Amino acid sequence: MSEPNKKARVLLLLAAIFPLLTLVMISEDSVNFPFSDQWEIVPLLVKKAQGTLTFADLFALAHEYREFFPNLVFVYLAQVTHWDVRYEMMISFVLACAVCGNLYLLGRKTLQGRITERGVAFVLACMLIFSPVQYENWLMGQQLIFFVPIVCITTCLLICYSEISIWKKVVLCTLLASVSSFSSANGLLCWIVVFPVLVVGTASESKKPVWVTPLWLAGFTVCVALYFYGFQRPAYLPPVTEAFKMPPIALAYLLPLLGSPLTGNNRYLTPATVLLGLALAAMFVLASRVYVSKSTDAAVKRGMICWVMIGAYSVATAILVTFGRLGYGIQSSLSSRYTTFCLYLVVALIYLVTMLGGPVFNHERQRRLLTRRTLFALAGLLIILHMFASAVSLRAVTRLKVQLRQMKACSLFVDAIEDACPPSDLVLLPENLRERLHSLEQLGFLRPGLVQSKEVQNFAGSDSPQPGFGSFLQLSRQGDTFVAYGTARLPRNGEPADSVLLTYTTDEGKAILFTLAEMNYNGDILKRFLSGDPNYVFYWHKTFPKESLPAAAMSVSAWAFDTDLGKAYKLEGTQSLR
Repeated sequence: MSEPNKKARVLLLLAAIFPLLTLVMISEDSVNFPFSDQWEIVPLLVKKAQGTLTFADLFALAHEYREFFPNLVFVYLAQVTHWDVRYEMMISFVLACAVCGNLYLLGRKTLQGRITERGVAFVLACMLIFSPVQYENWLMGQQLIFFVPIVCITTCLLICYSEISIWKKVVLCTLLASVSSFSSANGLLCWIVVFPVLVVGTASESKKPVWVTPLWLAGFTVCVALYFYGFQRPAYLPPVTEAFKMPPIALAYLLPLLGSPLTGNNRYLTPATVLLGLALAAMFVLASRVYVSKSTDAAVKRGMICWVMIGAYSVATAILVTFGRLGYGIQSSLSSRYTTFCLYLVVALIYLVTMLGGPVFNHERQRRLLTRRTLFALAGLLIILHMFASAVSLRAVTRLKVQLRQMKACSLFVDAIEDACPPSDLVLLPENLRERLHSLEQLGFLRPGLVQSKEVQNFAGSDSPQPGFGSFLQLSRQGDTFVAYGTARLPRNGEPADSVLLTYTTDEGKAILFTLAEMNYNGDILKRFLSGDPNYVFYWHKTFPKESLPAAAMSVSAWAFDTDLGKAYKLEGTQSLR
């Protein structure tokens, strides 16, 4: 095997590490329970089961999105998997793999003969595409809509560089642009960023047919008209005019959007994120100027145009997000959801900078600035930033997992306990939670089912305390308020309990559920490390009023609850009320 081929294989193996890590994260940290916007899919599932689902239902606006093609996936995949949302997460993963495959092939077409640099660029691209910074989109199945536009765009770009005839390119790209348009709010950008590559990047045709531009424009116009037909922006969203009224604030929102893929969504890092966003924007402007300055060099323009357009997709999406979400405050720009769009600016710059260091740009000044040593130094800096951002995001991943498991636990008790879910969970749960939970249970899509009985023995996995499950350590009274705390873990895997059930014992010896306690652990790895307490993640506590207990209550017990099995396990220690 030749030395270049060995390097290429080593770099490909290195690139494969990142999707494997993401696959492990999805496997270990995903929760089979919908949250946030994902609840909007439930009415579609009900209509599909009733046989009343129509094209209008699938095409209807969801917030500002027309998710027609993803809705087809959600509805029919749910029938096969009984709406196990983890399968939707796997589709997001597969789409990200498709993007990486497209970028690899685009790199081969635009960086020919530069195996090492091309391989390093691909490794860095995979590192960003499978970054945990976009953890919400990895761990929320409905967010596959955010992966569809870039899959369509990169596939279109690859088609543009292929050797098939121009009319086939136009037809295939038109179909993909249509799929992109009706998958995500920024999907219409596919029409805009693909067209220049269709014109400049197509080398197989010596003369472009005159019908290409009007046909493409007609397709774009039709999609825009259909998308905005009957469009009504939800009243709860901030007005788009905010960006026009406060340009400096809009810029302060835009720059963190661009820089967030390299810092994560930690609000304390906002100043650094702004600076990174500014640096990335400046680099993209410079790369675009280089592209324009090479207007007479067809080979250079053909190689650069696809990466310029991928970067333009990220910048344009960030501008759209700024107009649509500025009213939520600057901190919302750091949301992990948006990094799936914005990270492709960094990916595009990786390839553009690699091209600028190549033999095509042989000016002495450029050679001094972009030697191979300089390129690898920039790659090292990017890796350091990525590692830091990943550490910030993995902390948030654990927090989200705990929050979702506790949210699932409280949702299963909505019939047994009034106001089972605390206000903090209502951000991720719909207002009509009970109605939608009942719908899912009737469809067989809620596993385990809702708990109907307050008698814990009816769903107990063990009604006698076992060593290692945890303990009810103390119940103290402060006036008319009780404070309970202890530790709890699941016997199935030794992890912290998803929730703790508090019960009172009657004269008949029945354990009657009256409230739920949340686990103390919120994903703060630093506090866990500094506490020095091995039981830190297993602590729970609950404050409840005296009125929540009947006069006949004899004692209070605690049970660890497992949301995967729907079982409760009694903890050691029973606190007397007499």
